[in-house]
Amino acid sequence: MDYLDMDPDSLLAENAHITANATCGIDKREYYCRIVDHAAYYSGLSRSKRQVYTYTQSARTYKDVDGSVIECNYCDDRDPSLRHPISYVIQGDSDRWWQSPTLAEGLRYHAVTIDIDLNQVYQIVFVILRMGDSPRPANWILEKSIDGKTFEPWVFFAETVEACRKLYQPLIDYDMKITSDPRPKSLRNDEVYCTTYFSQPQNLEAGEIIVTLTMDREGASQSYSEMTTPIDPELIDFLSARFVRLKFQKLQTLSGDWMTLPNQMDESVYNRGVPRAVCECQHNTCGHNCEKCCPLFNQQPWRPGGMCEECNCHGKADACEYNQTVANLQLSLNRFRVREGGGVCINCREMTMGINCEDCIPGYYRPLNVGPDAKDPCVPCDCRGHGSTGTCVSNDALMPEKVRLPNR
Repeated sequence: MDYLDMDPDSLLAENAHITANATCGIDKREYYCRIVDHAAYYSGLSRSKRQVYTYTQSARTYKDVDGSVIECNYCDDRDPSLRHPISYVIQGDSDRWWQSPTLAEGLRYHAVTIDIDLNQVYQIVFVILRMGDSPRPANWILEKSIDGKTFEPWVFFAETVEACRKLYQPLIDYDMKITSDPRPKSLRNDEVYCTTYFSQPQNLEAGEIIVTLTMDREGASQSYSEMTTPIDPELIDFLSARFVRLKFQKLQTLSGDWMTLPNQMDESVYNRGVPRAVCECQHNTCGHNCEKCCPLFNQQPWRPGGMCEECNCHGKADACEYNQTVANLQLSLNRFRVREGGGVCINCREMTMGINCEDCIPGYYRPLNVGPDAKDPCVPCDCRGHGSTGTCVSNDALMPEKVRLPNR
C-alpha cells in the first residue's frame, strides 16, 4: 500500500508529526510489483492448465516465460532513490510517497497503522487520502483522540456489508448504519457509521478517499442561511482531535491470479487444489481470470480493475454485447436513460427487438402509454380488410400525433 503526499497547504503539511508502525524496505531490500500492471497484463493471457511462471527479480522488470516485462522495483530505506518513509506524506512532493511492506513479507502486513499528531486540538471537518500505485484499502478504521492514548472511531470502512457487521458492529453500543454510499443520508452529531463505498477495487492506483465529517449531521449547517447558527457543542466534541489514526486491517488483494506471488495470498484464491486457480470475480466480471464482463454487463468495454456496467434491455434479454459503432453514434440507452455506451441487447424476448429491446417485432405494436419496461408490452396488430399488409407502427413514439388513438 502506498500513499502520495497531502496538500502542502493542509494542517498535516504545516504542523503534523506522522509515524507508521511498518514501512517497506526498513529492515531489508524488498521486491514489489504494481498490481495495476499485473491486471492489465493477465487480461490478454492464454495459459495452459499447469503452466508455471518465472519471476526475474531485477529492479523495474518482471519477466514472464514469453519475455514480456511488467514494471517492478525494490524499496530500500538505505538507498535515497528507493526509500519511501512516512515523512514523504507531508513534504508536498507528488513524486514521493509512503509505502507499506509487501504481503510477500508476511500476511501480518495487512495490519499497518499510521499515527498523526497535529500538535494541538482542531475541529476536523474533512479528511482526504490519495493513493499512489496501489488500490484503496479494503478494511480499515479512521480514529481520533484528544490525548493520544484513548482513541475513538470516526468512520469504519469495509469491502462488504457483512464485513461491516462482523468486524465493526461489536465495537459500538448502538445499531450502526451501513451504507454503500460515501455516507448515510442522515446522522446524529456523534454517530459512527460503516461504508463500503471507498473499499471497492475500481481504482487500482491514484484513487482518493474523501471523508466529510460534518455533512448530513443534525447539528451542522446544511445551507448558507444556517451558517449563522452556532454549531452544536456535541458536534464540536465529535470533530475535535489532536491525534488522528489510520488503522488499516486488510489490503485490497483483488484475485490470486493478479498477484506477484499468488502462493502467499491464500485468502485471495479458492479451490487451490484444482489444476488451475479459479478467481472469485466481483463487479460484474466473469471468466477464469475475471477477464471479461458478464453477459448482461457490456454497456461499456471491459477494463482491468473496472466495474462492468449493465445494459438497459428493459428486462427483455439476458445478454448484450458492446459495439463501438453504436457507442460512437450514441444509439444505446444506458440504465440511467442516457445515450452513453455501446451495449446491444441479444435475443430480445416478449416480441421485442432493437438495440435496447425497445421496439416490437413486425406484426406487433406497443400501445400508447405502455412503456418498454412493461411485461409483454407488444400486442398483435389488428389490421384487417383489403389493402392492409397486417403490419402496424410498432412504437407509439413513431406515430404521427394526429393519427394516435387511445390504447392503440
